[in-house]
Amino acid sequence: MDIDDLANVAVARFGDERVVTAATLADAIETAIAIAEEVGEQGEAVSGAGVVVTGSVVTAGAARTLFGKDPA
Repeated sequence: MDIDDLANVAVARFGDERVVTAATLADAIETAIAIAEEVGEQGEAVSGAGVVVTGSVVTAGAARTLFGKDPA
């Protein structure tokens, strides 16, 4: 699905303030981590916040590679 079409579906379901798009998987992960880290107060360790990468096995493998892991 085209990213703009998917974003429109997500906005309709979750609202504009909860949908963020990114051009690449690396950008998406970086943005998601930044958003998750905003949950805690400044100087406080973040607990209970995280990022989950979903999609095909290809997407999961690409994400693992970005984190320096074997894509298998």
